[in-house]
Amino acid sequence: MRNKGMYTRRALSFAVCMLCGLALPAKAASFDCEQAKSEFEQAVCDNPKLSALDEEMSKSYHAALEKMADGKAAFRAQQRAWLKWMQKRSAPDLEEAYQWHIQYLNELPLFPDADASMQKAANGPVFSMKFSLEEKQYTLNAYMLNACKNPDDCGGPAQVRIFRQGRAKALHIINMPNLYVFRQEWAQALNSSPMEVCLQSGVYSKDVYKFDARQSRFVFSHDLDKSAGGPYYRSCEYQE
Repeated sequence: MRNKGMYTRRALSFAVCMLCGLALPAKAASFDCEQAKSEFEQAVCDNPKLSALDEEMSKSYHAALEKMADGKAAFRAQQRAWLKWMQKRSAPDLEEAYQWHIQYLNELPLFPDADASMQKAANGPVFSMKFSLEEKQYTLNAYMLNACKNPDDCGGPAQVRIFRQGRAKALHIINMPNLYVFRQEWAQALNSSPMEVCLQSGVYSKDVYKFDARQSRFVFSHDLDKSAGGPYYRSCEYQE
């Protein structure tokens, strides 16, 4: 009887531990569940499937970051913008949004560093445009990393390099997971002060970069993405 009671107590203890484990909130990799405040964070922490996707997304993001020889700051800013966008999503949309973003991160290619010869690294066409900023001339070159069957309707990963007139070294590098070019149109210069450049990141999406005078470079500002449920304007104008 003593042994039987001991085994019964052990079985009950094991069962209680199992129930306690099931009751624990899920862990997320991109934020601390113990400090979860927003509806989005709470939804992820309370849902094991979303929690697992969040952890997978975090691993994919850090792996993609290692592919960015240059342009890591802009890529981090894009990730922060995506997380901010996720805060506004409703629970039913979160799983699909995570899956889409994980696929996007996993498919990113290896981008060449600033010293690499683009003639060797880029297998596709080069698109170029010029613009002025504070009486200085700049050239924007987009090097398509993959070959395009039709240069007038070309899309894929690209590295955009911004040159100041008379300088051989790029002032700034923007790694574009996807740059969409249709009839040579792929970029648009917006305001002159502060200068903003709008790049066509997809058929229905654009990325906007703003010139930061303190850093003397373009920094990621925001995206305009209709396909992901965000605002999109053909003129690249952004409204909250």
